[in-house]
Amino acid sequence: MLLRETSRVKLRETRAFCGCLVVAFGCATSDPDGQLSAGGFGEAGLGDSSAPEDSGGASSAGTAGGEATGGMGASTDGTSGADSSGAGSSSDGGTPFGCGNGVVDAGEQCDDGNDDDSDTCSSMCKVPTCVDGLTNGAETDVDCGGPCAGCATCGHCNTDTDCAAGSICGQTAGCVPPPVEITVDYRQNCGAGGEYGVVTPLADGMYRATALSSAGAAWSPPYTPPSNGWMYVMLCVGQDFDQMRTPPGVYYGSQAEAFGALMAPTQDFSVVGGSLSCYWADIPCDDNLGSVSMSVERLCDPDMPER
Repeated sequence: MLLRETSRVKLRETRAFCGCLVVAFGCATSDPDGQLSAGGFGEAGLGDSSAPEDSGGASSAGTAGGEATGGMGASTDGTSGADSSGAGSSSDGGTPFGCGNGVVDAGEQCDDGNDDDSDTCSSMCKVPTCVDGLTNGAETDVDCGGPCAGCATCGHCNTDTDCAAGSICGQTAGCVPPPVEITVDYRQNCGAGGEYGVVTPLADGMYRATALSSAGAAWSPPYTPPSNGWMYVMLCVGQDFDQMRTPPGVYYGSQAEAFGALMAPTQDFSVVGGSLSCYWADIPCDDNLGSVSMSVERLCDPDMPER
């Protein structure tokens, strides 16, 4: 009699455990003792009698494979859990799915396996154009240079052909107007305060002056350096070329010797007002000789490395 009762208890426990396994895989089953939850593995269903029960004897939490009433991987709206928009197309009409995997899939013009917009294939897997608002392909700046139209002033460039007509690729790799040469004659452009100076129109901005081989003298020969003789000094209204000159108070026996003694061959400066007026100041001017010349070029970014 005791053996028969023990067998019945073991049979009831076995049925309960089997019912738990069936529920764990998302199948409906009956629970004769009302102790098992309909939850799956990791939920209250695996013999966890402390889990809350609802009126149907099932846990209110979803199973690992979907809702309690669905099959494995099923969702409440009857879909299989996969993206209903389909692979190989964008959900919003933008970047195709798979873009950047190195394989040209449907909807892609190219795919180089990266998201770099500056190379020959954009992050949206499209080939570069001259109207896409990017610096890519062989362009040197946004939609200009290389195979596209020439860049405007201060657009980045590698060669003169990257710039719009009438511009060159300047010293700081930006498109600029050609350099302007300015010469001040120590006799003709001489006066008390620049009234006979040379006025050169220049757009406001940064410039670089480069001294050209030349020199002037404030007194007629014979010269007795260092008390008098040849020198290089460029005077301009509102500018102080204190480095691109010969040392103050020192004079030289020839123009070549004076030019070779420059403290610096170039000097950067800024223009405000749309022009640069340069001159020589002296009274009288008739005993002066020679002239000084410089080339002036627009700078786009003085901090950029020179080409």
